[in-house]
Amino acid sequence: MAPTSYTDAFTVESTGRRTFFHQRGANSLLAPEHFDFSGVRARVFYLGYFMLLETLDRVEGDGRTGASRVLEAARKAGMITVADMVSVEHPDFARSAQASLPYLDWFILNEVEAGKLIGRSLRAAPEDGGGIDWAGCGAAGAVLLKLGVRAGVVIHFVEGAVATTADGLVHGQGSVRLPAGFIRGATGAGDAFAAGFVYGVHEGFPVTVCLRQAVSAAAMCLSDPTTSEGLGPLGDCLNLGEELGFAASGV
Repeated sequence: MAPTSYTDAFTVESTGRRTFFHQRGANSLLAPEHFDFSGVRARVFYLGYFMLLETLDRVEGDGRTGASRVLEAARKAGMITVADMVSVEHPDFARSAQASLPYLDWFILNEVEAGKLIGRSLRAAPEDGGGIDWAGCGAAGAVLLKLGVRAGVVIHFVEGAVATTADGLVHGQGSVRLPAGFIRGATGAGDAFAAGFVYGVHEGFPVTVCLRQAVSAAAMCLSDPTTSEGLGPLGDCLNLGEELGFAASGV
């Protein structure tokens, strides 16, 4: 017996800073033998998240992880593989995540996680304004592609997102320009971003369309303190972006 996994998210009202208290529970026991892709007709397999699935994240003697074996099996079953990760301290943060990259079609992560994987910050120092390094995000995506990701790497951040694709192109998308008072809570916005992007992948949309869907979904999610009550149909998310406009991309 193991408890169900859950997360309590706390937000400081005055600063917006969030703290997560996570019970790994039964998720820690999830292992490759629990996955059976025979007869599966789905187009996409999405694994979330690296660094929260103890058994799947464990680096084995051959350098592989359970997650890498699950993703390999999903690809062999004809599925597009996608994964993301969380920003945690983990003794094998880079080695564990990198073991799965050759079996990933798309890797979605934020600038903190990408920076930890490539060994440098993707933001300017606070004394220099703390702005995002758009070009650095594109370069970080290229590094992760060289480490094995097959189709593309998407790095998202408050200011927008950058997608670096296997054809050598770097696509940028600014975030939605939100008015003062719009943001009620940021919990779930990263997942909303991923949902908007992965839906586009599922439908075979161009990367630029996937990115616009992603930032629009993330923006709408910010309208409510809960993880999902702010979201609406994709059309409503896109209308919000068109109505408010998008920030300029640094790419």
